[in-house]
Formats: sequence, C-alpha cells, structure tokens
Amino acid sequence: MFWWRLSFLDQGLFEPQVSITEEIKTVSKQFEEFGVCGKVTLKSKLWEIAYPDLHYMCLLPENVNTKGA
Repeated sequence: MFWWRLSFLDQGLFEPQVSITEEIKTVSKQFEEFGVCGKVTLKSKLWEIAYPDLHYMCLLPENVNTKGA
C-alpha cells in the first residue's frame, strides 16, 4: 500500500527498560567519599527527591504586622 495509517498504540513490540541502578551505585560511592558536610548535603537533596510533599520550611504566621516598623 502506498499510504499507511500512523498509529501510536502500544503493540507490545518494544518495551523500554528504564533503570536507575547505575546512578544509585554512583551516588552511593560519592556518598562514601564525602566528608560530613557533603554527606549531610547529599542526604538532604535525596530527601527532597524522595519526599517531595514534605519540606523543612516553616510556615509564616498568618497575621504579619508590617506597619509601624
């Protein structure tokens, strides 16, 4: 046939394999080589990635008086 119909349906021909095992190994090696400050920084960054809904920031008070300062 001259014309073919373009289809984006998954026909089970190709299943991409997505993995982060190499990256985790590299981060683990770097973590062991870091000092205390580097370990704390890396751990806080990983914590932000692992728990995006939680954060260290405190909420501001609801009524902030800015007049008369």
